Amino acid sequence: MTKQPTYEARHPVAVALAGLARALRSGADILDGLAEQASCVGVEPWSADFDDAARLLGYHYTRAWDAYVSREDLAEAERHPLAHMH
Repeated sequence: MTKQPTYEARHPVAVALAGLARALRSGADILDGLAEQASCVGVEPWSADFDDAARLLGYHYTRAWDAYVSREDLAEAERHPLAHMH
């Protein structure tokens, strides 16, 4: 992503910042605040655009676990998919 002087409401940077602010004000989980903000501006929660905003807040989607995880947990999730755990 390139830095811009302004961001439209649907841009991942704007969604991430507003979602974080929403979560902090309400005491909600960051991903819940992000999903709520995304819905408000017409970004489908859990879509590729949502993933970009989540990544800016340090959450990475992993298909192996079908979840958003921290960068530190991403490598672990990719090495040990839940489908292969006993």
